[in-house]
Amino acid sequence: MDESSDELGAVDSRCDRLIVEHAAGRNDVGLGPYDLNFVEFDDQGLPFPAIPQFGDASRQIDLSLDSLRRSPVEQSTSVVVFVHGWKHTAQSSDANVRWFRMVLGQLSAMEAQSACKMKVVGAYVGWRGAGTRFESTNFIGDGIESATTFWSRKNAADRVAKGSVRELFGRLRSFQDARNVAWNQEVEKSIDDPDYISGIGEDQCTKKVRLTIVGHSFGGLIVYSALSPSLVRDMTDLKENIRRRKDQGLQHDPPFSREGDVVIAINPAVEAAVFAPLHRVAFDEKGGSERIGSYHSPVFVSITSVNDQATGAAFPFARIFSTLFYRYPQGARMERVAAKQTIGHDTYYIDYDLTYDHRKPTASSYLTLPPTESGDWKTRNMVKEEDGGKGLDWTELDEFARKVREAAGDANEAGVYPRVMSAWEAEDSGNEYRNALILTPRNEALNVNVPVWNVSTGKPIVNSHSDLRNPLLMRFLRQLYGEGLRPDLARKKITP
Repeated sequence: MDESSDELGAVDSRCDRLIVEHAAGRNDVGLGPYDLNFVEFDDQGLPFPAIPQFGDASRQIDLSLDSLRRSPVEQSTSVVVFVHGWKHTAQSSDANVRWFRMVLGQLSAMEAQSACKMKVVGAYVGWRGAGTRFESTNFIGDGIESATTFWSRKNAADRVAKGSVRELFGRLRSFQDARNVAWNQEVEKSIDDPDYISGIGEDQCTKKVRLTIVGHSFGGLIVYSALSPSLVRDMTDLKENIRRRKDQGLQHDPPFSREGDVVIAINPAVEAAVFAPLHRVAFDEKGGSERIGSYHSPVFVSITSVNDQATGAAFPFARIFSTLFYRYPQGARMERVAAKQTIGHDTYYIDYDLTYDHRKPTASSYLTLPPTESGDWKTRNMVKEEDGGKGLDWTELDEFARKVREAAGDANEAGVYPRVMSAWEAEDSGNEYRNALILTPRNEALNVNVPVWNVSTGKPIVNSHSDLRNPLLMRFLRQLYGEGLRPDLARKKITP
């Protein structure tokens, strides 16, 4: 790698034909070892044809899953999937590929410090996000590139979302469920029996496979559109089970099946109208009979920057033309807005604001969270940041889980919001927890137990559409990754 060529480093062109990469890691820069699989789809959303020209590209899903299946059953594995967006591809030198390598290396370094020492395996989902580009020397071409590729690439992303990427997600979920039988049994027992003391608190490694799925831009569209039927089904099952349990006089919410541990969409180019069904079933309480009364870690998180001009300005402008012949019921203004705006720019569907706080906290401030040594969770990974600071990653999650358990599992009653998602000290500040990322509900009546989050943010956390490398965004993503360790376990009974 030539580190002087750009901030992420150049990549040997011979890597372009690799279907899987095995990275040894670099301890000198805080990157651990990982495996990276590539799974690519054509413009119709299908694997490439099984002809010599494309090598083994037609078998990428099978090869990726076979590699996972061959891993020892006792091996804990963290599978992270990333679907790139507009103007990107699966070429080894693509900026999104290089960024994903960095993410996998950082997660591997974190896992190396944890009790479970999970092996990190990545899956980079490629498609023709770049489309056809005009020559950079063509002034007219530069001016119309965005307009022309937007239409073709959004349509391509829609087709990819309906194609074989659904098989990939389905097989990964099946693999996770098969390896996590013991974990799922413990989750069921810890919730079905109010007096049951789960052993998972002492052995988080019971969970053998974690699955995190991330999409950016049109990649967020692919991820959400492919998984939205399953997400709606999972939320519907949860609501129906809550209704039945209340009829039986049971207090605790049931666990629910989910798409991996968490699905994350960053600056997703998805119409709010497409998101509306999931948001409705998640927050509609049916007069209280389907109210989610216990905290569930998020199953879907969308995070959008107000500074994202691609989804905030270009997308709704383009949608003006594609929605010209839409018909709406009389007075359905919200539907008109939702058809043009993306998830993160339609204020009706935004649930949280994520902000950066760097003030010196007072003794009574909600930012002052002492390191947690009580309870079953002891994960205090020190991560050196680009700004020279050190983050106590997941310590805030430990504190959050403790407070929610003390409130019988109801985060609304635990007094944990505004919530500290990450807090850290900078070497030049001299004040512990001087910096923090704060998650605040937009509506005081919002049920924060609901595992669907639509988050709005801005500078300095996410400065633009493609600001994936922002250290503050990375902190937030790591916190979501850490929360996936313990879904549905905030209700575990505490021993005296």
